[in-house]
Amino acid sequence: MSMNANISSVQDVIRDGEKLDIYYYSKQNLFIQSRPTVRNNKFVQALTSPNIGTNQFIFSPDQGFSDLILIVELLNQTEVSANGASYVNYALSRGWMYSLLQNVAVRYGGSSQYFFDSNQIALMNAVDMQDAPSRDTLFRLAGDALMGTNPLNGSNDFSTNNYGYLYLNLPHNTPNGDGLKMAPLPTELLRQPVLVQVNLNNSRSIFSSAGAATSPLMGANVVKSASFQAVQVRMVDSANLLTNEEDPNKITYVYPLKYFQQQVVSTSLTTALKNNVNITGFRNGSVRSIILWCQKESDIAPPQAGARAFNDNNWYAPKNTVLSINGEIFDVSVFGSSQLLNLVNNKQASELAMTRYELAGVAPNETLVPVVGGFTATYLKVDFSQHADPVTSSNLLVGGKSITNSIVNFQCDTPVGQTGWRLYWVSLYNSSLVFSMGNCEYSF
Repeated sequence: MSMNANISSVQDVIRDGEKLDIYYYSKQNLFIQSRPTVRNNKFVQALTSPNIGTNQFIFSPDQGFSDLILIVELLNQTEVSANGASYVNYALSRGWMYSLLQNVAVRYGGSSQYFFDSNQIALMNAVDMQDAPSRDTLFRLAGDALMGTNPLNGSNDFSTNNYGYLYLNLPHNTPNGDGLKMAPLPTELLRQPVLVQVNLNNSRSIFSSAGAATSPLMGANVVKSASFQAVQVRMVDSANLLTNEEDPNKITYVYPLKYFQQQVVSTSLTTALKNNVNITGFRNGSVRSIILWCQKESDIAPPQAGARAFNDNNWYAPKNTVLSINGEIFDVSVFGSSQLLNLVNNKQASELAMTRYELAGVAPNETLVPVVGGFTATYLKVDFSQHADPVTSSNLLVGGKSITNSIVNFQCDTPVGQTGWRLYWVSLYNSSLVFSMGNCEYSF
């Protein structure tokens, strides 16, 4: 027997594992879908108020509900000119659909309704993706950067029709199709529909504007049309539905979630160095992670008279951070060292490629200038649960940290050692949806 064979046989003895044939296919390593299904994406519903206000998507109980996206078409320059406006002195950042989106709410049948801010929808889309290229592409698909007067080529990017496609990251779904994809939500177990409510900002308010612009607000509404599109998964043979196998009133079905993201909380940072913040907004349950990021208050300021550089999706990871719970330190980031630790314990780095606009020149003749090479947004991800491969995230329950009634203290410097910043955080919980008696509710 060769040396390698001897080493292998020793490992066979000391490793307590089950033998698996990976050369020949057999019952050991082959699986067959026991309930055959078919997928479609035929559900398309126009938004009734695409430029501002509340829009609802209703998915009636009709088997599996999976992905939900929002599709937007903008008026081109000729069309907006017909409404007495012009794009010439205006610009949109990459991912402008997240600027248009104010928040999203979802109710599964008669479950509790929860709201998710547009920034946390963008953030969780980034966190869920399997690698950096797909993460950046997903953000870009929510709208390319557009300028009425593009200094890079001297053209008007709005001269042709432009479109955006935004993935609505809800508790039951994920944009990641590589391992993390969750089973469809079995709405046949509900007596009431799934209701998704999308609240939009004023489409005129999401632009950056040069000094020559008559107002930071566009002179007309710019969304030509907008629609929801949903993906459904149905049984090939409806006899395979649980409701046909058992009495629907006696079925209790647990649908494990990848996580549940608590609604975003924020506070103003009062100093440039050594801010002390009490992290609040926790509920009962096991916290797997807390994600924190900063934004410049000037980047997200409401429209005023004159020029405006609107960079509402630019995130910055706080620096020199210490997070403690009841006095016990759990996470330290020295000069941003968390960026490396986040990378080696997750599938990708805690960053995202974005656009950043700056104003050049003297008022009132400022021009809009995109930062050369773009802008890399960063955030801090504090993990409490042990690392587990994303393929098992909804199948394997990994413990977290119970923070209910705890004092969570966060110390940090602002990203560039200046005042005028706001700190945001989102907590991710272990959670499941429990279906019973035609109803559905979260369990934490």
